[in-house]
This record gives sequence, structure tokens and C-alpha cells, in this order.
Amino acid sequence: MTKALSALLFISTASAAPLMGGFRKVESSDLKEGAKMYEMATFAFSALQATCETEGANSIACNTLKESDLKVEGALQQVVSGMNYVFQLTLHNTETNAKKADVLLKVYEQVGKCVCVG
Repeated sequence: MTKALSALLFISTASAAPLMGGFRKVESSDLKEGAKMYEMATFAFSALQATCETEGANSIACNTLKESDLKVEGALQQVVSGMNYVFQLTLHNTETNAKKADVLLKVYEQVGKCVCVG
């Protein structure tokens, strides 16, 4: 009886915490301005823009990032040794608000670190 009870306790406590595995959709309420996911997406996007400016990159991707505002359309997250996020962004021209591009931004977060991977 003790083994069965400990197995039940393990299952009930394990289901309360995020499990490692596949990606899951982030709730739309977590993508609104001021929410952690929104802030992470805008921080990562700003870091990419800064990288393009400091390295003097003249690629198509960097030109698309210049003078762009973003809208976070959706996100996925995955528990690993930290967290993987994939943000679905729409970029708009800062002056005309015309749509420029749809972008997938991948971010890896570990305690104390945030790394943009593409």
C-alpha cells in the first residue's frame, strides 16, 4: 500500500509542474503589452536590431528589421534545461504602418540568461 500511495503522490505532483517535451501554445493574454512574454519578445527583437546596427550588417534580414515596429501574434514554449520560445511576429514600417514581414523569433531562456537564436 505504501508503494501505491507514493506512486500516486509522484503522479499528482509531477502533473502540476511543466513537463519536458514538446512545444505548447502560449495563452493570448500572456502576449499583451506588459506581460512577460510580450516583454521577452520585444527585448529579443531590440537585441537583434542592435546587433544589425553595431555590426553594420547590410543583409536583407537586417534591412527588414530597421525602422520596424512589431506585433506579437502568437508564441510557443517548450520546457528543456531552461525554456525555448518561438514568437510569431508581424513587422510594420514605423512611419507608414505598412506590413513589412512575418517573422519567427526563437529565444532560449535559462535562469540569468536570454539568448536569441534566430
